[in-house]
Parts: sequence; structure tokens; C-alpha cells
Amino acid sequence: MDSTIRVRVKDGDGCAFYDTLTIYVKPLPVVGLGPDQRICTYQTFTFDAQNADSVKYKWSNGDTTRTITVNVKGKYIVEVMERKWQCKKKDTVELFVNDTVVSLAGKDLAICNQKSTTITATHRPSTLTGIYQWTDITKNQTLGSAATYTVKPTNTNAPGGAPQFFSYDLYTKVTQGGVTCEDRDTMVLRVNALPFVKWDPKPLKSQCYVYGDIELNSFFNRGKESGVRIWGFENKTPNNVYSKPSTVSPAPSGSVFNMVDSVTTTRHRFKTTALQNASLQNGNSFQAKIYGWYKDTNGCINIDSVIQRINGNPMVDLRDSSFCQDLGEISMDQVTAKPKVKIGIKLDWTVLQSPGGIDPTAILVNNNPMGTPDWRFKFGTPADDFYQGDYKFGLCVEDQITGCRTCDTVKVKIVPEPTIKVISPNPVCVNWDTMELYDNIQVNGYQVQPTMLKDRMDLDSY
Repeated sequence: MDSTIRVRVKDGDGCAFYDTLTIYVKPLPVVGLGPDQRICTYQTFTFDAQNADSVKYKWSNGDTTRTITVNVKGKYIVEVMERKWQCKKKDTVELFVNDTVVSLAGKDLAICNQKSTTITATHRPSTLTGIYQWTDITKNQTLGSAATYTVKPTNTNAPGGAPQFFSYDLYTKVTQGGVTCEDRDTMVLRVNALPFVKWDPKPLKSQCYVYGDIELNSFFNRGKESGVRIWGFENKTPNNVYSKPSTVSPAPSGSVFNMVDSVTTTRHRFKTTALQNASLQNGNSFQAKIYGWYKDTNGCINIDSVIQRINGNPMVDLRDSSFCQDLGEISMDQVTAKPKVKIGIKLDWTVLQSPGGIDPTAILVNNNPMGTPDWRFKFGTPADDFYQGDYKFGLCVEDQITGCRTCDTVKVKIVPEPTIKVISPNPVCVNWDTMELYDNIQVNGYQVQPTMLKDRMDLDSY
């Protein structure tokens, strides 16, 4: 408050003098910066020294304005001076700045279509607890607040197509000193399309057993490239693409015999020769499922499968034989051990060799061309000795369903009737015990020896 002071001065003569003065006490300027403050690194704070610019300001950082906006931690002091009387007053406040929050969604990744990957959230400072929220940006879907998620986005392009990209946002909050700070990070997941793989034709052309081993690579569009694998099993349960292949037959427990031989990395053969033709008869064809596997430069793998059928060739077994000319004809069934059943097959007999002077077109006849074949070999009457000699015939048997064909040859010898001449023996005495009749018989001009015709000649008396 203001004060008035009276002064009395007395001189040597005893005279007294008086005077007064007034002391005016002016109030200090009002200044209040408020409580200490805490902010995030991406924020600022404005301190206000008030007084509506009616005073002079001097901040510890050198500013002379009423307010300062700062984001550097530390103490801030302001001195306010009243302009007329130059009264001064100070106030101090401290600004705290939280540690910088860094949200870490992880590096960008690349995967193959139909595969999954894990996205994991981390943050800095790692000593403080973070609260996360993952968002699938591409699908505009919130995944949740867990730190880790397994994602499996789908590339909708066909195999061999372009990659597709999927973005994931990580929102992280960290509370320090009662103030929550946040940050975002994004990772991009590239999903590569699977390589295009294809067998052509599909299924593969059925083959007959006698075709032998089948070269496969030319039927697979990736067959000549490095990084290709081809294998195959009998197409039956439980065999599948995940079965363990074995080169041993029978395969050990837990494995399946591999019907494909990997000659080189780019040459694979289906092992028809591993089969038995005898087991492929009567419609019992063998069916295999062959798998083609290919890995591209992105490390993506695709598999395609195809069916290969192996049909059996007809079983043909012909027996070389000899026949007497006096029979006149024989059925070709008499020299055929297999096939015995003629249903469902086509039989074609041909003459490959015949004696000179014989018309080959006249000796082999099918008596039932419109039904069950009845092939006959005709070689004249008993008197037609010129049919004697060596013949060779060919037989081709074709399965009328599969078209598989087997051919074989047989030799037939036509033997003429023997010429027998009996010479009357000389008179003999009645008291002789025996006489050798063979001495009086000639066959084809030769004297008969008993050992020659034993069990082959009957002698009758009349």
C-alpha cells in the first residue's frame, strides 16, 4: 500500500521545518505459467505469460513474446516487467517430452499363393508396454490387438499371373508419465502367383504294354526346365501326392513304388517294363497317377497330375507242330495254346511260307468271318502228296477294346503218308518157333528196323 512520510528538520537556532513525501507501492505484474507439462515428441506446447501484452516479456530461451511454443524438454523461465514502473516478476515451468514411440510392423515380405506368413508387432522404447492394433488395409478389416497374427491373403490371378500386394497397418500406443503417445507403421506383403503347370494331353494317351517305357517330359509344360520333378504311383487309395516314393518293389512299409525313373533332371520315364503283361489281361489295365512338380525363381511350387493307363497285350502262345497229309485239313486252334477264348479279340492268320507250287491264298480259310473265327489250314486229299513240306504262319491278335495287338509265328510240317511194301517171306518149317516179319517190310523204300517202329506199327494176321 502507499505510505506518506513527514520529515522535520531543526536548525541551530531551534527553528523547525517540516516536509512530507509519499511512497507509492505498485503491485507486481501478474504472471502464472501453470503446472509443468508433458508432451509427445511429435507435439508442441504453448506457454502463456498473460497480461495481454501490457508488459514486457523476457523468456529464458531469448523470446520476448507473450507466448512461446516449444517441444524441447527443460525448464522455461519468463520475466514480466510492468512498462511504467518497471516492476518485474518471474515464473518457472518445466516441459517433459516422452521418449519417441516407434511402431515396427516388420519388413516387407513375399510369399507364394496358398501359403501363410506371420506378422509380428514390436516397438520402441521396448522397455515400455505397448498397446497394438493391426488393420488389414487392403480389405479394410481390423485384425485385433494381438502382437502376432498369421495371415494368408489370396492372389486371385491364375497361375503364372502377376503378383498381388496386401498392406497391413500397425497402430501402437505407449503411455509414459500419464501421457499416451502413438505411432503407425505399415508393411506390405507380396503374394506371388503360383507357376503355371500343365500336362497335355490329359489324360495321357493309353499305351499297350509292348510300347515299353514312356518318355514323360515332353507332355509336361515345364518338363525341360531345371527345377522340375516327376513321379507317379498306382492310382489307388491311399496313394496320393504326399506318399513317399520308393525305387524298390515291393515298396517297404510307409512307401509306395515309384513308377517313374528319373534318368536325368530333365528326363523322366514311366516304367512300363516294371509291370507284368500277364497281370494286365481280361480288362485288368494298370492305371497310374503321375505328378509334375515345378519351383519357379520366386520359390513358388505348383503341382499338376495326370493319369497314364497301360493296357495288356493279348497273350499269344503258338506251338510248332507236324501233321499227316492224309488229314486233309486242321483247325489253327490245334497249334494255338493261347488265346483259348476268342471273345472280344480279332484274329488274323497269314501264310508267311509255303512249299513251292502251293497257292498260299488257297490254303488258309476263315470259315466263320462274321462270327467267332474258325481258321482252317487245308492241305488237300490223302492223294495230294504235293502239299507235304514246311509251312510258316503268322497270327496277330488284337484286343477290340484297347486296340493292343500281339503277333507271333508258328511252323507247321505236313508229312506225307508212309509207303509200305510187304515182301512175302520164304517158306518156313512148321517146327520153327518164330520168324522176324520186320525183315519183310519196307517203309518209304527202307528196310524197317524193329527199334525204328516200336510202338508205332501194328502187324495183324489174317
